[in-house]
Amino acid sequence: MQKITVLNIRGLSLSCSRLSLAAIASAASLTGLTTYAYAAGSIDNSAIASGNYGGNAVPSQPSTATVPLADPSLQLIVLKTGVLNDGGNGLDAGETITYTVQVTNDSNVTVTNVTPSEDNIQFGATAGGGTFGAFSPLNAATLAPGASTSFTIDYTVTAEDIYRAAALTDGVQNTVDIAATGPNATPVTGTDTSQNTIPADPGLSVVKTASLVDSNGNNLADIGEVINYEYVVTNSGNVAIDDVAINDTHEGTLIGAGLILEVATTLADGPLATSADPSQTGAADGTWDLLGPGAAVTFRYAHTVTQTEFEAQ
Repeated sequence: MQKITVLNIRGLSLSCSRLSLAAIASAASLTGLTTYAYAAGSIDNSAIASGNYGGNAVPSQPSTATVPLADPSLQLIVLKTGVLNDGGNGLDAGETITYTVQVTNDSNVTVTNVTPSEDNIQFGATAGGGTFGAFSPLNAATLAPGASTSFTIDYTVTAEDIYRAAALTDGVQNTVDIAATGPNATPVTGTDTSQNTIPADPGLSVVKTASLVDSNGNNLADIGEVINYEYVVTNSGNVAIDDVAINDTHEGTLIGAGLILEVATTLADGPLATSADPSQTGAADGTWDLLGPGAAVTFRYAHTVTQTEFEAQ
């Protein structure tokens, strides 16, 4: 406590003190008495004047000045952002999203034990199936008014996460909760939700194989024998592909749709589909209507070896 003498005339002194919000104290002497207190949202400062007359102390009645305190303001500003660690070639299963959480103490008092926790992460309105790492750091001991700190955490995505949110604007949403402690163990909280968009990355792959129906057993293709061609088309991207068809030319002629048939029983459902998933359909017209991400469909074409092919060797 720092005492300041503001008036001193012929042995008459008036004393007051600079007040502390953290203590209640009093002091007395022959020349003055000063008390201070912090209570009920105000600073109450009492002082008396004292002097001497005929060798005797002459004190005044105490006078108290009250200054209201501003109400404590407990508020945290939370900003959460996410970065897709896709290596520049589209987000794949096993890759990560790094989240950064910045917390600013917008209070007029110090807060302690600032601790983040994950609320939820959603991909296309479905809870994520991947895993979070640990926050770094785990918490921050103290934040003075106006001070900031940052936390980071990684989330490892699954194929299902990617397929559910790909090409959806703000399809990835993740919420963080912040808890802290203010004066007198008062809880302080904050929250923020980040949004990210996983870009569309369409892609198809095809594997073609041939199987000879060897009528004469010579293991060679003869005129009139049949070669069964099989085409396995896989959706290697992260979005559904429609109107999937085979473009193949035999003897300079594009195979007509009526010659290629889908084989639905060999359909690989993909990570989001079931065998009855209506998003993957097809009729025997040479075109598969809609092929989900990660799914595959098999086309077959039976070709009869012609005289022209035989003689062109």
